[in-house]
Amino acid sequence: MKNALIIFAVLLVPALTFAVPDDPGFGVYIAPMIASGHFGIKAYNLPIASTISGSTSVSPSPFPQEADRRLSVGAKLGLFYRPDNYERRHRFDLEIQGDYFTGEFGYQQYTADTTATGSYSTGTLKLTGIGAVVRIRWSGEIQERWQPYVHFGYAVNMLTFGSANGLSHGTNVGAGMRVRLCNKYAFYFEYETSPMGRVELPLNEIDATLGANTNTDVALEPGYSQVTAAFEFPISFCISCDNRRR
Repeated sequence: MKNALIIFAVLLVPALTFAVPDDPGFGVYIAPMIASGHFGIKAYNLPIASTISGSTSVSPSPFPQEADRRLSVGAKLGLFYRPDNYERRHRFDLEIQGDYFTGEFGYQQYTADTTATGSYSTGTLKLTGIGAVVRIRWSGEIQERWQPYVHFGYAVNMLTFGSANGLSHGTNVGAGMRVRLCNKYAFYFEYETSPMGRVELPLNEIDATLGANTNTDVALEPGYSQVTAAFEFPISFCISCDNRRR
């Protein structure tokens, strides 16, 4: 989050200084991006206790719920269309976004056996993932340079949670601001959120200390929200339109 805000502040001044009107037509663009936010998990079907060895049992109490979605890196690739009407104030995008992210969950567990008093211990579970989003975006220019937008799409995340792997997917919605720089480039600053569908992972693969001899599949519902900063490099081409300024 802090890194994204710093980049936003650095790029905002030249963007406001050198922006000029866009040309109408179609175009393609690529936009390197960084992001930061939160990743949350709801867990279902957790065993009350799972055997580790002999008469020893462990009860996750509580199971990890939320972690920082650490700085992720990726890129946007998209096709846009700007109609030659309404003073070129509207733009429509079909965009693919991909990124790599990491996170870390902390948890507590209770251990007890027949010969010793129960005790609490703590641990961490590492989360890594590769995310992809396909979405449609609509933006409207309120002044020269400033283009607020909303988007809607579908996200897929390949997750590694502890030692277990799974695939989650769900809708993706968000809003942001596109600030034009000169006539070719733009800076994005956006917020997005994506609740995911349920994914089942073996408890003993998530972390052996949570159930080395337990084959229970734990149902997880992941979801994330993040703030993204991106810089657009477009390659524009025009179809049935001219380059007149308005």
